[in-house]
Amino acid sequence: MQPQPAFLLDDIDHTSFSDLICAWDFTHSQSHSELFTAQYGEHYQLRSASGTLQVITDQAAGRHGSALHLDEGQYLSIDRHSCPLLDRHGNDSVFSMLVRCRRAQKADDTYCEFIAGQWNESNEGGQYGLFINIKVWQVADRLFGHLSNSGGPTSGYKFCM
Repeated sequence: MQPQPAFLLDDIDHTSFSDLICAWDFTHSQSHSELFTAQYGEHYQLRSASGTLQVITDQAAGRHGSALHLDEGQYLSIDRHSCPLLDRHGNDSVFSMLVRCRRAQKADDTYCEFIAGQWNESNEGGQYGLFINIKVWQVADRLFGHLSNSGGPTSGYKFCM
């Protein structure tokens, strides 16, 4: 039996965006890899922070029929200096983020789920991200976008609010 994808970045018509910075669809990726290069726009490389990841074939994955499968605890990352056009912050920064994902129930729902963006509350600097299940808002299964021009936790809070 083939594993069900827990996370998908796929199914976006990349040609619709004239100012697209970059996009990953995983169609040209090896079936098992630790490094994933964007196929559209800037060829930024996402690196697995949890070893080899699996790209699977799945008809529900959208127009390309392939998806990156992430088990709970697995994720991708990229250093800020390696993707300068994605380092968006400041009063004049305007952007959109599109993500398609299908997720499974987590074993431990104590913490929220980070879907995509540039987020680092340990260092100062702008940050943005899409999250699911941010407990402080007391709602389940909701997608939230969070933005911060300065980075780091909000004064008086443990995290950026």
